[in-house]
Amino acid sequence: MELKIASQEQLKFIKKLYLSAFPPEERKPFALILRQRAKGLLQVFTAMDEGEPVGFAITAVSDSLILLDYLAVSDVFRNRGYGSEILKALAVYYHNTPMFLEIETPDAHAPNQAERLARKSFYLRNGYYETGISVLLWGVKMEILSTSKQLTYEECDSIYSRIYGIMHDKIVRRI
Repeated sequence: MELKIASQEQLKFIKKLYLSAFPPEERKPFALILRQRAKGLLQVFTAMDEGEPVGFAITAVSDSLILLDYLAVSDVFRNRGYGSEILKALAVYYHNTPMFLEIETPDAHAPNQAERLARKSFYLRNGYYETGISVLLWGVKMEILSTSKQLTYEECDSIYSRIYGIMHDKIVRRI
């Protein structure tokens, strides 16, 4: 598996997978992702295996911290270790700079509780830690996991402020 900065041609695959992999309430408009990418606020990667795209990752970068904004593997290639390989490739690409991400907060009453727990377990198995930090992001309660045991909300918020600008207060709220 190889992780590459996405080409224009690969964005069609990424958009299709993005729309199918994430529920509407967790998705930014894809046009916003492309604008943020063009401004250098986000990086979009394609995971390739034998010339075929298998997944993608979208990150936001600061000097000392990386936000793994989105990660998805195509249904056809799930449960083959590609997600773990993408995480390892990102760690190498970013020279082990600490990373964080948001997952839906586990909730016994949620219809997708099993999926939420499986997602959390996946990241914990792959070197992420619980931070005790929760945010309301795009109106969805999210838990923050990180590769750093010392991550603070202020560090996360510096990236949120950078990528959301004047819209920050309408998109992100610590809970």
